[in-house]
Amino acid sequence: MHEGERRHDQDDIIEVEITDILTSTEETIQRWQHAFRLEMMSQEEKQHEQNRQHLDRIHALQDALNESKRHISKLQRDLQDTTTKFEAFQALTLKAQKAMEVTLREHSQYWKAICNDLVVEKRNMARRLSEERGKYHALKEHMEMHVPATSLEPSADNRQDVRPRASSSQKSSAEDRPPSPLTPPLSSQPTKTHPTPSENTSKHIDSSMPPDPPSFRRYYLTKKSAGVIKPRSVS
Repeated sequence: MHEGERRHDQDDIIEVEITDILTSTEETIQRWQHAFRLEMMSQEEKQHEQNRQHLDRIHALQDALNESKRHISKLQRDLQDTTTKFEAFQALTLKAQKAMEVTLREHSQYWKAICNDLVVEKRNMARRLSEERGKYHALKEHMEMHVPATSLEPSADNRQDVRPRASSSQKSSAEDRPPSPLTPPLSSQPTKTHPTPSENTSKHIDSSMPPDPPSFRRYYLTKKSAGVIKPRSVS
């Protein structure tokens, strides 16, 4: 009897312990379920937030992509405009280069013509100088043939120019030319109002002097046409 009661008490104790274990286990399971639900809710919120952030990033990337497309389109238009302007500038440069080449050719021809004219002018000057030298030698020969050596230096009584000047222009031209060694200065020539006994001698010297420029030119041309005077070449 005592053993039966003892067993009954042990069964009760075991039942109570099992009940306590079941109760604690159920409470633990409930706590875990609650924690799991909380964790699931937190994870869902995090997932939702991440999805929202991903969507925002995707929208931002799409906006950046669209902006890049617009920028690329603008760059393409600018590149096309720049290419068009460069082609126009290149055409203008070629045109200006051709115009410059034409201008350079014209200037080259112009200066070449000027050089040719200068060469011709130099030859003409040399020819004129040769003619003037011929005139000078003809005048010298004329003086040597017609003017005596003793009458080249006039005396004090005959220091005068008996040939009157034709006009004031001939006087000015005579003043501009260097004085001839055969003619004394005008300041040393006294003015005579009446003929003197030595006038005949002066007239004779005057007839031996070379003629006036027009007369001498006729004389020179006559000599030249006759072949007496030959122009000397001047290098």
